[in-house]
Amino acid sequence: MGSTDITPEQVIETGEQLEHAGMLVTGFALRKNLKAGDPKALMEIWKRHITDRKIIDPNLTNEFVAAISTSLEQQLQKLEANFHRSYQTISQDATSAIEELEVELELANTQIEQLKHQLNQTEQQAQISLDEFSSLSTENTALIERQQQLNQQLSLTEQQTNNLRSELKQANSFIDHLKSDKTMLCQQSQQADKELNELYSQLHQEQQKSITLEHSKVSLQKQLNDLKQQLESTQQQTEANSQSTGQYQDKIQQLQVECAELKAHNTELKSQLSTSLAQQDKLLSHNQELEKQVIALVNKYRILLKQ
Repeated sequence: MGSTDITPEQVIETGEQLEHAGMLVTGFALRKNLKAGDPKALMEIWKRHITDRKIIDPNLTNEFVAAISTSLEQQLQKLEANFHRSYQTISQDATSAIEELEVELELANTQIEQLKHQLNQTEQQAQISLDEFSSLSTENTALIERQQQLNQQLSLTEQQTNNLRSELKQANSFIDHLKSDKTMLCQQSQQADKELNELYSQLHQEQQKSITLEHSKVSLQKQLNDLKQQLESTQQQTEANSQSTGQYQDKIQQLQVECAELKAHNTELKSQLSTSLAQQDKLLSHNQELEKQVIALVNKYRILLKQ
């Protein structure tokens, strides 16, 4: 039972019992009878009771004062008679209290040693914490520097991204321009194919004409040979026959002129056909180059989108 469980009434009652028994009221005596409590706190309660008990009411009669005086004298006598007997008890209580104090002191020393050990451990932990804090501060400084570098890299990356976006915009514009050029080239190629087909048709017609002229030439050559034979056989004929022969020669010369013109026209058609074929090859080569550029730009655009 702790001192907080002991009421002041219990302390006062125990002290009065000790007084009636002729014993000296002390803190250790109160503790011994109550079997609990702090001697000093118990004695404080008893002293307050004694102080309150010493207050005398002015209305008390002389008889009451005399009775109290007689009772006090008797108690003093009893106290003097029992002083030696109480002394031994007090000594025993004091010895027990000293032993208890020594035990408590040893326990306190043990607790102090434990606290010192805990303090050393705490100091070691504090030193470790300081070292860790220093390490963390160094790491924090490194992280701050790394963050600054990353911010710079981020700014550079954003600038590069803006540049790439600008290039991508230009590439899209160039692709649109190329698509427009490709459409125009397709139209030109179709027009060239159409013209080429027309030239092929004209060439075929001219070839047919050339073949016809060749046949005509052969026929005329044959006729010329026949005429030459007739001319040789009729050299001795009359002037009328000579005039007829002159007409035939004029006709032959006219046919030869027409044949020469047809050959020149055929040569010109062949030259135009070669020129058209060369232009078509050039257009096809330019179209293939544009397709390669478009494919390269599309691949670059896809790479930029993936990034």
